[in-house]
Amino acid sequence: MIYFHATPPRYGRWNRKPGSALRPKSTVDPNAIVSEVEPWAGDIVLEKIGPSCFHGTPLDTILRAGGHDTLLVAGEATSGCVRSTVVDACTRGYRVGVVGDCCFDRFEASHWLSLFDLDQKYADVLTAEAAIGHLRQTSRRTPV
Repeated sequence: MIYFHATPPRYGRWNRKPGSALRPKSTVDPNAIVSEVEPWAGDIVLEKIGPSCFHGTPLDTILRAGGHDTLLVAGEATSGCVRSTVVDACTRGYRVGVVGDCCFDRFEASHWLSLFDLDQKYADVLTAEAAIGHLRQTSRRTPV
């Protein structure tokens, strides 16, 4: 599996609203990978510098070198980073699945409208249960 760790942009500003004076300060790193989905030994972790996981990363090269033709995408925000990654993957010719119940957005309306639109144009939206079933059939390791 390949994991992405969002980092502050080095080249320009891709996130126009990085924080808000209205949000309480937190000691938790907002870019930390949570324990429930932390990488296994041998997984690849890439730094993401833009909304799409393809922008400024070697993701396309890694996937093609490994003979991969399908991506399952999950994350935040459905209307932003998830959508951008899905559109870029589709444009590059990958088969794309979006694990809808493993994505979220600031507002439920933008989440559901984005899933609907992605399903109509660029990807198949599936449940976590369906994604796990797919991984069990195709992966060399057993998902939890």
